[in-house]
Amino acid sequence: MRSMIITVFFALFSLALNATEVKGRVLNSDGTPVDFANVILNGAADSTIVKLEYTNQDGSFSIPNVKPGEYWIRINYVGLADFNTEIFSLNNEASFEIEDVLMSPPSNELAEVTVTAKRPLLEMKADRMVFNVDGSINASGSDALELLRKAPGVMVDNNENVMLMGKSGVMIFIDGKPSKLSGDQLSNYLKTIPSSEIDNIEIITNPSSKYDAEGNAGIINIRFKKDASLGANGSLNVNYKQGETTGYGATLTGNWRNKKWNAFGNASLYDGGNINPTNIRSELNGVVYDQRSTGRSNWSGNNFKFGLDHFISDKSTVGVLLSSSISKSDWNSVSNTDIFNIGTTKVDSILAANVLSNSESLDLNYNLNYKYENADKKFNVDLDYGRYDNDSYERLPNSYLDGADRSLLRMVEFSTNTPTVIDIKTAKLDYEQNLGKGKLEVGSKVSEVVTKNSFDFYDIYGEEEILNIENSNDFDYTEMVTAAYVNYNTTIGKVGMQTGLRAEHTSSKGDLDAMIDSNDQIVERNYFDLFPSVGLTYTADEKNSFQFRYSRRLSRPDYQVLNPFRSRIDELTFEQGNPFLKPEYSHNITVSHSWNYSLNTSLSYARTNDLIGQLTESFGENTTVISQYNLESQNVLSLNISSPIPIKEWWNSYTSITVSHSENTGNIGIGKDVDLSVTSGQLYQQHTFRLPKGYNMELSGWYTTPGLWGANFKMKAMASIDLGVQKSFLDDAMKVKLSVSDILKTQDWNGESVLGDLSVMANGGWDSRKVKLSVTYNFGNEQVKSRKRKTGLEDEKSRIGGGKQ
Repeated sequence: MRSMIITVFFALFSLALNATEVKGRVLNSDGTPVDFANVILNGAADSTIVKLEYTNQDGSFSIPNVKPGEYWIRINYVGLADFNTEIFSLNNEASFEIEDVLMSPPSNELAEVTVTAKRPLLEMKADRMVFNVDGSINASGSDALELLRKAPGVMVDNNENVMLMGKSGVMIFIDGKPSKLSGDQLSNYLKTIPSSEIDNIEIITNPSSKYDAEGNAGIINIRFKKDASLGANGSLNVNYKQGETTGYGATLTGNWRNKKWNAFGNASLYDGGNINPTNIRSELNGVVYDQRSTGRSNWSGNNFKFGLDHFISDKSTVGVLLSSSISKSDWNSVSNTDIFNIGTTKVDSILAANVLSNSESLDLNYNLNYKYENADKKFNVDLDYGRYDNDSYERLPNSYLDGADRSLLRMVEFSTNTPTVIDIKTAKLDYEQNLGKGKLEVGSKVSEVVTKNSFDFYDIYGEEEILNIENSNDFDYTEMVTAAYVNYNTTIGKVGMQTGLRAEHTSSKGDLDAMIDSNDQIVERNYFDLFPSVGLTYTADEKNSFQFRYSRRLSRPDYQVLNPFRSRIDELTFEQGNPFLKPEYSHNITVSHSWNYSLNTSLSYARTNDLIGQLTESFGENTTVISQYNLESQNVLSLNISSPIPIKEWWNSYTSITVSHSENTGNIGIGKDVDLSVTSGQLYQQHTFRLPKGYNMELSGWYTTPGLWGANFKMKAMASIDLGVQKSFLDDAMKVKLSVSDILKTQDWNGESVLGDLSVMANGGWDSRKVKLSVTYNFGNEQVKSRKRKTGLEDEKSRIGGGKQ
């Protein structure tokens, strides 16, 4: 099957049919551009909607790949009268340009109306939701992780793991390129992305076969701002935030372009911190372990990106893209655990633990890209190399104290050093062209991932660290994935159809090289999978459209989760990887309806087999272990309703409601059954107010009902309310935003878990209430446009990290 798809792919290179690109501009009556207006292409015969596009910031629009025939265009925008063009004919020309469209206010308001063009907060497209956060006042001074909490259908749990429509296993893309991080490393990286760099967040619940099959819950793509200017320009953003801890950051972007070259880049620096109070009460074998801890963290670093494109012709472009991220972090946790028997309050002993850790990481990525595009075909090649280097050191002194007089009974101290190096190489080729009455997409990809991990465990006696060979080892993991896909889109009357098939072959080897040879382990896997996808769109009339989407997907275990090292949290608690984890597979179905391009409703169902879930279980008489297991299955049914709701001319609102029902089942040993059924919901609202003298105010908030975290942790409700104000200066060249996050301090979490003879109750919080100030200044020519492109480091880039699920 794999060779057949690749053969068909190359055979289709020679096929091409003509189609036309329809272009134009939409302007206000005074000649200024109208950006983000709806541009609706209709068939002349029956006025059915053929395609929907939006105008750019300069008022221009482009509708590619339009078949020969007769059409007319309707343009509408809130506060302006609809505009309908005359009927026009297309006859295989490369492009067709309509005259500039001049929009006017409704006839009864011609003398009074002033319109400021603004994108809707949420856009519903054929295959995704687009959450437009650029310009949001409460987004200022925050980061990518905080913005994800506000996105419809997205939830960020207490361990900063991201879920979509009630499911874990989300692929995070950064500007069209999947991140290679996961777990702690992913959440820490998202905190380094300033909100000032982010334009929108795309939510793709059922990706087509063009995308890698990785990611059971779908894809969340965080897109950076697109420079829209000619010549040279740039922007500078500085931000400061103050809570219990302090944070600050600065980002400088620049772009230069002429007829043959385009150079662009950005550089940012950041510094931040957090405080994490946590209380965990565990009951095991008749004994209570009541832990109270406070963790303090600090992170700092910088990001850098530089790209250079050469326009060989008006159809061909070659480019290079270099990016790097350097970061440092420190963590200090002080905890005291009272140990006593169930049924009494007399404390027998106290475990006092002080965790001191620090880490440094370097992330480098190189991309070489070639792109060819004309009116009816596209050809794209990406060659990528990425290297991730992390070095972590941790020291854990554990003191046992007498419960009565707190005298020292004994002390156990140890340390760990865990360097990790990950190399990723990918080659990706994509081709698309018009075929028949639709568009054919084919492509292939090869990726190789090599990870090298060391775990050095030291016992500490005084100031001397002695290597413990029983607990120290190396773990190497190699993975090769070969993939090919074919995808076809077409429209017949009012029905749009998409169907595709992706084939992936995976071979992997995990090699545990212990210092004691008897502890060596080798795990090898070799498997081939097919991943079909189907999508149907029915446009009933100008205001009603329906969509149906199906896809089969998988989630491979994170690289670090496969690593069987034991990482100590304190002497009674440790985390351990599982080299025998299998991929999880899911079937995903979504049915949705859109009314008037504003009220959007979607119903989704997902069935996941061999669910990868994090469980906390007992190990021996008094030890707790956190690890990942394959459970039997997970079923998730979810409903999302979202819509902008204009209230007054000066007051607009947006509401998103998600309700999901999850069922997890499985067994990991005698008496250790997982059988949970939970219904949960999430509400997000945003209100924007246009105030006198050019001020704008925004009030937003979210609420999450009790739900399920991981495989078996039942969580209680959480909420947050944010308030912000914005003012522009210097002819809109400078914007100042001031906001307060989590005003009522309601982002604290609370949950419980029962598995076998271990029960756990936990609660905690973080430094979520902060005052944030953000200042952005734009300079240079406001007309240049830099090229936006993806690279080939795909699902393999999402699987490095601490392995939290």
